[in-house]
Amino acid sequence: MRTARVAVVADAFHGIGGDHRGEGVWDFERHLRLLRFGTGADAVHLLHAGPDMFTELSPQDRLQSGKRWTRATGGQTNWRSERSETVASIRHLSEPVRVGSEKLAGQRLRRYSLRVRPDPAATDPLLKGVHEHVRSEGIKQLRFDAWLTGDDRLWQTREHATLHRAHARRTGVRTYSLYCWEFGIDLGDLAAPSPDEILL
Repeated sequence: MRTARVAVVADAFHGIGGDHRGEGVWDFERHLRLLRFGTGADAVHLLHAGPDMFTELSPQDRLQSGKRWTRATGGQTNWRSERSETVASIRHLSEPVRVGSEKLAGQRLRRYSLRVRPDPAATDPLLKGVHEHVRSEGIKQLRFDAWLTGDDRLWQTREHATLHRAHARRTGVRTYSLYCWEFGIDLGDLAAPSPDEILL
């Protein structure tokens, strides 16, 4: 499961901005994630490439500069081990909440819901990384859901985070969810920007 479609849904803190949704694709192995927020001429494209994040220039700016991307702030500090940390946290830090059956897109699926409780005393590097990530992101509660088919194929996952009130006020985000589905899709020529494509 090297690749997948991905969606990020952020619920705005009361009185600060509005809700946001981004959709795109993710290459877990190469640490590349391309997201589109908005539609049409107002769409904003963000590309995560390892620790770096880039915003795609408008068509006019691309024409004038001959470049495609400009650097943005906000890259993830745990980009290298993010997916490994997720797996480790599910195996060692999660508490089963419920197991149920539901139907999505015509498929009868089993849904597993887990609550992840990071351990500040963890010595394993991956588990320690989970705790550090949760603390730095101001996460109060982290939950993981996985939907499996009848023959145990992974259909969809969701990571849902609720932020501490102080962090939510500062960032404008109260909760966010990260969905992954259609695992193993072909991402074509998705690649990190070359130096010639970046506006300095």
